[in-house]
Amino acid sequence: MEAIISLLWLPFTLLVLIADVVVIIGICRSQKSTGTKAAWILGVLLFPVLGLIVWGLAGPRGIRPGEGPTSDEHSKG
Repeated sequence: MEAIISLLWLPFTLLVLIADVVVIIGICRSQKSTGTKAAWILGVLLFPVLGLIVWGLAGPRGIRPGEGPTSDEHSKG
């Protein structure tokens, strides 16, 4: 029974790891200050699951100029 439970944790752990990497890349690409980015990255690394949840709810947002929608049809109006 323990072997089955151990095998069930592996996919969950891999998903959290992949999500953490994606979130950290997103944090690095944001327009926030270096200190804000460092704090978010530290939070995600120290608390992987809770950090993902908090970042998803309140994390740094923003698109760098030139990378977002280019027409009025696609912009948030």
